[in-house]
Amino acid sequence: MTNGNKQPDPPKGRGSPKKTAGIKLKEKLLIGLVFDFKDLVFNGLVKGFFQEKRVKQLR
Repeated sequence: MTNGNKQPDPPKGRGSPKKTAGIKLKEKLLIGLVFDFKDLVFNGLVKGFFQEKRVKQLR
């Protein structure tokens, strides 16, 4: 009976770190996506700005 009592505990202990790791992974992915999106927007604005400058210089 002692083995029966001891076995359910480790899965609970192992399960919660997996959940937290999964949550942390999702957070990292979300943060990464946000930063990638910001970089894309920023790069797009910078490129657009320089393209406008070039067009104005050509005129």
